[in-house]
Amino acid sequence: MKKFLLTCAAVLGIGAFASADEATFIAPEFTGQTGTKLVNKDGSNTQGSNTDINQSLCGIKFTEGNITLEFDKGSSGNVPGAYGNGVRWFQGANLTITPASGTTIEKIYVQTISNSKGNFTAKVGETAVGTVSGSGSGATNPITWTGSVTDALTLNATKQIRFSYITVTYTAGEAPAVAKPVIDPNGGYVKVGDKIAIECATEGAEIYYTLDGDTPDKSSDKYTGEIVVNETEDFTLTAVAYVGEEVSAAASADFKIMPVIKSINQVMQQTKGAQVVIDTEVVVTYKNGAYNYVYDLANFCYGMIYPYNFAPAVGDKLAAGWTATVDNFKGLYQLASPAGYTVAESGVELPEPMPTNGYMLEYTTEAMQCQFMTLQEVTFDEATPADNKNFTGTLENEDQPEGFVTANFYNQFKIASVEPGLYNVTAYVSVRQNSDSDPVVIQFFPIAYEPVEFNLYIAGEFNAWNYDNAPKMEFDGVDTYTYTAEFNGEKAFAISEALGEEFEWATFMTADGTVKVGETTDLDYDYDEIGKITFEGANGEYKITVVKGDEGMTLNVTSTSGIADIEAADAAARYFNLQGVEVANPSTGIYIRVAGGKATKVLVD
Repeated sequence: MKKFLLTCAAVLGIGAFASADEATFIAPEFTGQTGTKLVNKDGSNTQGSNTDINQSLCGIKFTEGNITLEFDKGSSGNVPGAYGNGVRWFQGANLTITPASGTTIEKIYVQTISNSKGNFTAKVGETAVGTVSGSGSGATNPITWTGSVTDALTLNATKQIRFSYITVTYTAGEAPAVAKPVIDPNGGYVKVGDKIAIECATEGAEIYYTLDGDTPDKSSDKYTGEIVVNETEDFTLTAVAYVGEEVSAAASADFKIMPVIKSINQVMQQTKGAQVVIDTEVVVTYKNGAYNYVYDLANFCYGMIYPYNFAPAVGDKLAAGWTATVDNFKGLYQLASPAGYTVAESGVELPEPMPTNGYMLEYTTEAMQCQFMTLQEVTFDEATPADNKNFTGTLENEDQPEGFVTANFYNQFKIASVEPGLYNVTAYVSVRQNSDSDPVVIQFFPIAYEPVEFNLYIAGEFNAWNYDNAPKMEFDGVDTYTYTAEFNGEKAFAISEALGEEFEWATFMTADGTVKVGETTDLDYDYDEIGKITFEGANGEYKITVVKGDEGMTLNVTSTSGIADIEAADAAARYFNLQGVEVANPSTGIYIRVAGGKATKVLVD
């Protein structure tokens, strides 16, 4: 509906007569206003999917009077759409309002409805213009923009907006003798090699332009075709059109050169909203909804691409040179709206997750977000949730006062619940920060749980130190592992746990790399990679015992030879302790003395 108001040309300064008009755009079933109906691309009045471009308002130009409206999803993962008495305009999505030539937009009124949560920013190109008032939250609070622009005005939703209608107030004057040039694209991010076009609707017009923001004249560069971007710094393109000596108003657009990211994790050095060039090969490692994790093949790091409609599959390698918009959701960096990517290869071998235990967990920081990990031996005291919920698990770390550290999990991908117990958890590292002043919380998004089967393997001279074929220690089903071996040379062995399908080893060690026969010694991870536990004693058969309890692991070595196996043919006396181990210089205690063909228990004092 239009309202015509006469006013003085001296006040408006736009022609002999000018009128204030209104163009109204309404939700498809809203009856409180008349105007142009906002109907989805497929003609529906119900937005069946937030991601289906055909059930959205994107790609349609709605015109009422001198005003044209056009939606696009911008950096949002969801597309704006019409439904019944409302329109959903998602956070990050754009609404561009374009006036006809000679038309000035003066006011925009948005009538919000229930569940509307925020407002919008208003820009011409990259420059903020006008004033936005009203929160837009609640059921009826309106959002109003006031200003004065003759160019296309882009409104970007800062939070989801739901509205029943939009009214644009504008004034129209006499068309100028030479139409103002149109720059396409009208500002924003560009990369080297992109092309910028300038058009003028006036027949026979010649266009001149500058790249430093100055208003051009006939001594400036003449536009003869698309301008190829070869700038390395941001620039302002300004253009005018001439017909004879008649000149148009100047059109201007601000351009930013896209930063070139050489490593996928450099996204964390960019600001939210920046458009970047990804100049490295990446392979898709996991997909779930809008979460598309990728691995940088050149720089061995991870990142995330966040659209629902991202086509490449797991194992696809993307060639370098595509573009994306940097997003940051509560501390988690994402690459939104990817464009220009090509799949260079499919079926690429995926990287293995990084093994992480309770001692390594404390070194996981926000700089490692999107990293692919397997958290080893996580204890869940309760069943994990099946829906999107927070939960925790603990990992052993004896350096901590409680003897363990806590890992924060969030079941983002709705992985099936598992019962309480001990698991290896494969997950992606995420972060959560509710506000800039809040601390960053490290979270793990599980993608798989594997129940822990704790098997110990032993190697030594008895199997020629062949780790790939190391014998498994016998388990009693409760807490004790044993293995009996014949030692006829080096008195040394190694105890390890095999991790994963690749049979990688986590080796255990005593405090000093030794054990005394007949004594019990603590075992821990072999951080120094000594690899061998040694002991002293005669050649013979020995039983190796490991006990795994709540307080940790212990090791015990005993001789199975016993005193009955001692040969007593030597003339000189030899002394053995009660475990059958020969002692060269016995100190105070009870020993078995072998001399003259006899074995006698004696007290040495």
